[in-house]
Amino acid sequence: CGSGKKFKRCCEKESYKEMLSKRNDCSKLIREYITSKDKKKLLEVIGILESFNNQEYLGFIDFLIDEVGNKDEKIANNSLSNITERDNYKLLARLIQKARQSFFIEISQELPIKEHLQKVEIGINACQEAITISKKLTDKNCEAYFLKELASSYYSIKDYIEAKNYLLESLQLYRKLEIETSESCLDRIAMVLNDLGLTQRELKELKEAKISLLESLEIIKKLLEKDPKIYTQLYATALNTMAVILRDLKNWKEGKKYLIKSLDSYRKLELEYSDIYMSNIALVLNNLSAFQ
Repeated sequence: CGSGKKFKRCCEKESYKEMLSKRNDCSKLIREYITSKDKKKLLEVIGILESFNNQEYLGFIDFLIDEVGNKDEKIANNSLSNITERDNYKLLARLIQKARQSFFIEISQELPIKEHLQKVEIGINACQEAITISKKLTDKNCEAYFLKELASSYYSIKDYIEAKNYLLESLQLYRKLEIETSESCLDRIAMVLNDLGLTQRELKELKEAKISLLESLEIIKKLLEKDPKIYTQLYATALNTMAVILRDLKNWKEGKKYLIKSLDSYRKLELEYSDIYMSNIALVLNNLSAFQ
């Protein structure tokens, strides 16, 4: 770098670049936590922030520690007042809160109808706020994720037109990200296409549903070649969905083939993960009985 002041400026520049890179890593890890619910990502963020040794970050670190320690799925009501506005950390904290609230959509299915609708309403509001925050952060990945979650909430209350519209928005964003960025979104595209196929089926758009599932399965097959452990469940789910659509199209012979493949995939998972997939196997066997 040279000597004297020039050397000092060069080192400061390198140090700043390293710090900027770490901040970007934090944002990425938080996004990955939101979309995967893997708390190890938050522990990595805490480690990075602590390495800065900056008093301004303490409020956000405390917030993240509370989030890691929250073992149930209640709303995280951690105070945001002590979190710095710097580096968008207050917005990221709000996004984490909204992600937790949006999870109510998933856990409300077995509740009595009144409670279910209340939880879904919380989930819908949380997703809508999360989409707004994602846009402020210019985070298209999170925006696409919450559009998909919002679609799930409308699907759960049988508003299939709204569900379809949000899935199409999510799909469009993921496709754009796949083209424009180095980060692969193929698995998310496949999941959205699977949900889109189910929604189109409910709207009696069976030919369109079949097209969505064919593309989903084509993508998943490519992913399976890279990592069968991760994508076998997604493959089994898509196969089962396709079979149901083919049944509705009266294509019994093809539908049965897809169900048998789905059953084989779930049984492979069952051998490795004990009783986790018993309910999935039971569902496929039940569907298979309709093809006999």
